[in-house]
Amino acid sequence: MTIVSDMGIRRMEGRPFEDILDGYFPLRESIRQLLQRQGFGAMWITLLHAPFMKIEGLAEDAPVPLHLRKIYSGMIDHMLLLAFSTPDGMGLAGTGDWIFVDSREEHDLFPDSIRLGEPAFVRGVGLINDCDAVDQVNDFAPLAFLAPGAPVPSGDEVRLSAIQYLGWQAGKCFALKAADLGIRRQVGRDVQTLPFGSDHRGTETSWDDWPLPMPEHLRPADWLLVNASPDQVRRQSLEVALRL
Repeated sequence: MTIVSDMGIRRMEGRPFEDILDGYFPLRESIRQLLQRQGFGAMWITLLHAPFMKIEGLAEDAPVPLHLRKIYSGMIDHMLLLAFSTPDGMGLAGTGDWIFVDSREEHDLFPDSIRLGEPAFVRGVGLINDCDAVDQVNDFAPLAFLAPGAPVPSGDEVRLSAIQYLGWQAGKCFALKAADLGIRRQVGRDVQTLPFGSDHRGTETSWDDWPLPMPEHLRPADWLLVNASPDQVRRQSLEVALRL
């Protein structure tokens, strides 16, 4: 298979990860803290089944009250999000679906100033920086960006060709797509195949059913590849990679 010779491959330093998104803070602030805590320059995360709340009279930048009476105003069904550092803060983009208790508050653009009603589990992939040198101990790159030429190959072709080129034994492949800033409503997709949402081992999915939003500064790239080789040094990263 000669697809790799016609595509640009950029090795990336980063890792799959799992963490807890802080509750009670505005969603945007909770994500910013997570990005900083993990030491990433950019990350993709999936958020599932998270209640949110509005506290009347509480400013967006106000601290969490010591005594908080929870009043849930809705539920996030799912979100696939991209967060990335910028010179003046953080960019946030993605898609998802949600419901407000009060239908008058429904919008197709989710207000990221709304506070999560409780901590939420997230799984995803984070980028630390661009790297050209692979790990000298195990000769592997944790992640890679791929930019195939025309004609565009299928996800199976990309995965099989690229992991052979990179020297991996196995890998996970995700399509990438340019996205505008903001969290936009997207319905009609099978949430069971949502990237990072659940354990997909043995699940038949289409590679581009759920393309990951792609930041401008990391283009051009059409695919993200995650190392899932069983012999890699970072055992925890491998365990999470197998659950992506």
